[in-house]
Amino acid sequence: MSSPGERLFHAHCTRLRVISDPLDQASMRVVHLQQITDEAEDKLTSGFDEISAVSSSEMKSISTKATTKSSEKKIVKDPWDNRYEKKIQIL
Repeated sequence: MSSPGERLFHAHCTRLRVISDPLDQASMRVVHLQQITDEAEDKLTSGFDEISAVSSSEMKSISTKATTKSSEKKIVKDPWDNRYEKKIQIL
């Protein structure tokens, strides 16, 4: 299970977790990331729902059909044009 406030990102098949944000200045931002391995698959899917950096009213989403009929891939963009992909299981 992910800890409260933990942010997880999925980009180009590399899954990353924000470990810390040690330097936060107006001109520069340094973020410590950790790659998530296959053992942490559940942490990625449960943690993605906990992202609270951008409210849902500020996000644009594009739904696309996945190759299987039992799931759908959703692409979400935040105000800074960062893309996040999420696989949604269809029951």
